[in-house]
Amino acid sequence: MKKRTTLTMLSFLTLVCILVSSLISCKSKTETPPQTTEGSTSDAVTEEKEEIIDLISGGVCNFKIVRPASSLPDYIFNAFGDIRDAVKKHTGITLDISYEDDGGNEIIVGNTGREVLKELSSKYRLKDCFVGVYKNQLIIYGASETSLKKAVTQFEKMLAEKAKESKTDIKFSSLENYEYLSTSYVVESFSIANTPLSEYCIVYSPDGRYSEELLALRLKSKLEKSVGFPINVYTENKVDKNAKKIIIGNTSYSSDVSVGEYEFGLDVKAGDLRLYADSIEGYYSLFDYLASNQLTQKDVVLEEGLTVTKSVDTNKISTKINKLGDVRVLINNILGNCDNNKYPVIYRTRSVTELIASYAPDVVGLQECSPTSRSCNIVEIFKTYGYEEVSVNPTNSKKSNYTPLFYNPKTVKVIEGGYVYYNGTLNDGGSKSITWAVFEVLSSGKRFAVCSTHFFYQSADLGGDAGRVENAKTLVKTVKDIVAKYNVPVIAGGDLNTRTTTSAFNELTSNGLVNIQPIAKKAANSATHHTYPEFHADLGYYSTYVPPTANVYASKAIDHALVYNKGSLTFELFDIVTENFALMSSDHCPLVIDFTF
Repeated sequence: MKKRTTLTMLSFLTLVCILVSSLISCKSKTETPPQTTEGSTSDAVTEEKEEIIDLISGGVCNFKIVRPASSLPDYIFNAFGDIRDAVKKHTGITLDISYEDDGGNEIIVGNTGREVLKELSSKYRLKDCFVGVYKNQLIIYGASETSLKKAVTQFEKMLAEKAKESKTDIKFSSLENYEYLSTSYVVESFSIANTPLSEYCIVYSPDGRYSEELLALRLKSKLEKSVGFPINVYTENKVDKNAKKIIIGNTSYSSDVSVGEYEFGLDVKAGDLRLYADSIEGYYSLFDYLASNQLTQKDVVLEEGLTVTKSVDTNKISTKINKLGDVRVLINNILGNCDNNKYPVIYRTRSVTELIASYAPDVVGLQECSPTSRSCNIVEIFKTYGYEEVSVNPTNSKKSNYTPLFYNPKTVKVIEGGYVYYNGTLNDGGSKSITWAVFEVLSSGKRFAVCSTHFFYQSADLGGDAGRVENAKTLVKTVKDIVAKYNVPVIAGGDLNTRTTTSAFNELTSNGLVNIQPIAKKAANSATHHTYPEFHADLGYYSTYVPPTANVYASKAIDHALVYNKGSLTFELFDIVTENFALMSSDHCPLVIDFTF
């Protein structure tokens, strides 16, 4: 009998230890971010004392479902509808909708902005979800579309089981709470000036360069994958001034930042993380630095007062920063004639103008500078980089010049310019034309001319070859007319939609135009076009693109630059630009031509 009593006491003490341990564990998980195993479930956010809510009592539902704000993503609206449908399906009750936070009983689906979610959203990451009772509300929470769908599915499963017992009396207990926690994040904790990353947003200037916006979007994606917390991105005019910020570039919140030429840096000041650079390459290098030096660590701590300054590897961009001749001409088809829903132009006008300006050309010749490109402010953006458009009178039906010339008025001036429309039926959309201008170099008084042109594009069986031969004949006449009046060398180029082995190209070379690529002292040798870049709406930028095929210029290239009346010109460079900004901006690579007199 005594032995039996001893066993009973031991069992009782063991049970007490287990309960105490469980309560301590529960409290600990409530106060710190979850660190449990992938796919595990627990009661991490339940109170130490059980909470019970009567969702339906006596056939009456005591809760309203919170309608998401119109600014929230569509997937939250979809989840909201799915929960209403599930309740109707399993109980026959149509939930009333709560439009305002009136302090009543609510079913909260996704991050609807309710105060009760602040603690949850600081703990649950993008792959995590929670379903259950928390602070007297019924919450179905997931920070991403995938995790919220998981939460909705789990809620319906729980509701279906309860409805089997009773459709008129359904209770939820905090002891039944469901939680899915993932540990598949590279970074377990990330703080800036002793504040967790989950409290920060990313901010950039709406008037800044596209490379700054692109860094903001790429960094958001990288942080969310590495750390797991959703990060909002705002332009500085739309962010709460008291918000914790990761600031990109020069804004009203970071007007004192400065960095040297081809440098990048970061610092932590007044609780904000500030990231800055002076160039496209600087922002790409800054992203790579963060990805390889910070976001590979288990615990990232950026302390107040931190300052880092680094230099870009300029050997990789020597062509860009070292002009090899007296004059630089850049030619580019900018993909303005496209399905604007599939290939949004607004992003690419910003990226292509920054890209072109970074090469500091004296003259720029574009193709496919469509009315859409112009409505997306390409001319105005070029002006911010110091470029003016050569004024001509387009004669196509839209009275819009698809093949414009731009120039830097600090280095060259326009003597005369003109526009030639490719007449005939083989002119798709009225976009095929020649824009020409005679320029004078301000520093030397030397003159030259440039023609920007775009030949007919269709295949041979649709009359493309014949159309391009006619285009070539018109181009030959135009350059000869320029030479007859001004006796200057003429650089003629653009998207000719033809290879060097075709009859259209032969029409040019047999009439005195000389292909620049084979005669340039330094010449790239790749194809000049590539597959279309892909825009990913969920990311907000063009994130998929591939370089052109290497070593096939003679057999594959369709963008060319030729010279007529060459005289004593020496071509120092024929480059085909394949850096990321070029590949995301168009399906054609810019051509850069440097020459000396």
